[in-house]
Amino acid sequence: MWRQWLSLSAGEQKGFIILLSLCLMLLCGLIASKYIKPDSVDIELHIIEASTKGSDSTFYDADTLFVNSSTATEMARFGLSDRFIVNALKYRDAGGHYRDFNDLTKTRGYDSTVFSGRHHLLVFDNSGGVAYSKHRYEKRPESRKVVHLWFSTVDEMNAAGLNLRYADSILSFRNRFFLTGTIKPDSVNSIGIDGFMALLTSRIKGEKRPPSTKEKRVVEPFDINIADTTMLMQLDGVNRFAALRILEYRNRLGGFVDIRQLTESGVLSSELLNKNENVIFADKTKVKTMSLNTSGVDKLRKHPYISFYLAKEIVERRKAKGDFTAVEQIKGLPSFDAASPFLIEYLTLDKK
Repeated sequence: MWRQWLSLSAGEQKGFIILLSLCLMLLCGLIASKYIKPDSVDIELHIIEASTKGSDSTFYDADTLFVNSSTATEMARFGLSDRFIVNALKYRDAGGHYRDFNDLTKTRGYDSTVFSGRHHLLVFDNSGGVAYSKHRYEKRPESRKVVHLWFSTVDEMNAAGLNLRYADSILSFRNRFFLTGTIKPDSVNSIGIDGFMALLTSRIKGEKRPPSTKEKRVVEPFDINIADTTMLMQLDGVNRFAALRILEYRNRLGGFVDIRQLTESGVLSSELLNKNENVIFADKTKVKTMSLNTSGVDKLRKHPYISFYLAKEIVERRKAKGDFTAVEQIKGLPSFDAASPFLIEYLTLDKK
């Protein structure tokens, strides 16, 4: 072997050494790649809504707070205190409208530290809400879903992954106590019902309704389309906040056509509705309807049961084939299948 090596010229020996060095470097790199891995960050795609104001499209950050149309849960996620949220909802429910940041500072429960450095995330929108939405995608670090013990609705708890048994326990506690703070469903699902009840007890801020030593008062049946907060609070499982949420949803719908729609407000479960079904009813004659033949996309889109796509299909069908001659013709539109079966009750052919 050595004789063969010595018989090579100096250039050939040098080339062999370089080739051998490259092979060794490649082998070392393959071995190192099995044991050394770069730090990785879990990434998920978040859908961010964009709203149009006039003719210009503006894309808003996922953490943006629409001051005049955001829900209680959205305000809680922004970091606002329970006291501030309740007073803000009362102000809006009475017809109030926040015009600028100075108006926010006048609301009881205002905390300057929550808004510090976040003024750019506030949008003082019109109470009518957005005209329509588009979607774009953005990569951002994954964040765990949380449940607010006082503001989160049943649907939001389910979407966050909270055990349904725990969700019912939260609703039962809300009937009597104020609950504060948030929980992470991933953390509480494994602690058992006893541990979860202990956790709820530790989050009690105060008693909502003192226990009564008298016999339960008999509630006379009433129409949920004319009920105020006082009447609604007579129902099992309905506190003042729940009553306000029901009234807010009733205003968005234009009235209830069926008592089952109460579960859509997010504050009553099917079990609680069954307990109250004998004392409530819905008078359909008081429901506000919309005309299929005159309503534009903006007006149709404001109804909770009508998506932007369905609203657009209604208007386009009207332009192509003329006025609707029967409300049931809407069932032939592609996006109708995703709508609520109660939608038909809110539509009319009248030209107002």
